Amino acid sequence: MAEIYQISNKRFITVRPIRGSPCYLVRECCQESESPTGWYETPGDTFVSAATEEAAAQGYIDLLTSQRTE
Repeated sequence: MAEIYQISNKRFITVRPIRGSPCYLVRECCQESESPTGWYETPGDTFVSAATEEAAAQGYIDLLTSQRTE
């Protein structure tokens, strides 16, 4: 089951464990009123190696932060 974490006002990420792996699958999604479901998932997946779902979420947030400062 995926955990959902809010990373900004309208941006969220879902974090799913990958069975048999120390990695988690992270997908970013945004609230979008024009989408049929009310949500828009960004293209592409990110795989994060972490001990817990919370650590995977923080790892993804750290990755986003480092990309903005480069």
